[in-house]
Amino acid sequence: MPHTEQEEKSVKAPVECEKDMACLKGQEGFPLCQVEKPIADLLFITAKPLPSCRCMRFFGNGAYCTCPVRKELYRRHGM
Repeated sequence: MPHTEQEEKSVKAPVECEKDMACLKGQEGFPLCQVEKPIADLLFITAKPLPSCRCMRFFGNGAYCTCPVRKELYRRHGM
């Protein structure tokens, strides 16, 4: 259950994904990126070369995820 107004808005906000959230659904060929290290509001992840995801951003030698659904899964369930 959301605790703040901002959390409630983020849960209700529509998320556009060109892959139809395949990684979150466990579809074959679309592995869920593993979180290496959460820093502030960023989830640094193990970057996968394929399939490309528009929510993956590169930073130096690493990558981080900007998907609000993925962030919420990690925040609430540590996965």
